[in-house]
Amino acid sequence: ESASVIKLYTAATVFTDLENVTGQETYEGETGELLGRMISASDNDAANELVRRLGGGDTGAGMEKVNAFAKANGFAETHMGRLMLEENPSDDNYTSAADCGKLLAMLSGGELAGSEMILDYMKAQERTGKIPAGLPEGVSSANKTGELSDVENDAAIIFGENGAYTVCVMMSGLSDTSAARSVIREISAQIYEYMCP
Repeated sequence: ESASVIKLYTAATVFTDLENVTGQETYEGETGELLGRMISASDNDAANELVRRLGGGDTGAGMEKVNAFAKANGFAETHMGRLMLEENPSDDNYTSAADCGKLLAMLSGGELAGSEMILDYMKAQERTGKIPAGLPEGVSSANKTGELSDVENDAAIIFGENGAYTVCVMMSGLSDTSAARSVIREISAQIYEYMCP
């Protein structure tokens, strides 16, 4: 289950849609604010509004655009099946560490519309208690978390001394989410030591 990590794919779809329609890659005004809130603050209402706008007022059509984006870019294990906090959904949102790693690499390489702005929103992330918290002080990162009652996810680009690298950790079926967050921090610290000895 992706939890709020699906918002990265939503943001990339919004920018791809903009580029396809207008040839531009920059959002300003209200849509830009919604994108910022969705990524940096993980705002569910902002995410749902952006999906609605993607579908021209139809949230189902908006979700299909996100799924079409995932399919077109080879994110084979990513699927959007419900809005954020939807009650009694018949489907769910899914992704994988492999898909997240590929998405982050594409954003880092500027391969997707809006890559720079999405990374800026991720660098302004308010939820930094997992992968970023395992890094030494002063090391910058760009991340997007996802949480459910039994899920702890984080996907991040770390800007280390030897260059940037990605880390994606996804945990589900948890009985102790606090312990899971500690494990994610430890994984992050160990990977940093390996990547930046």
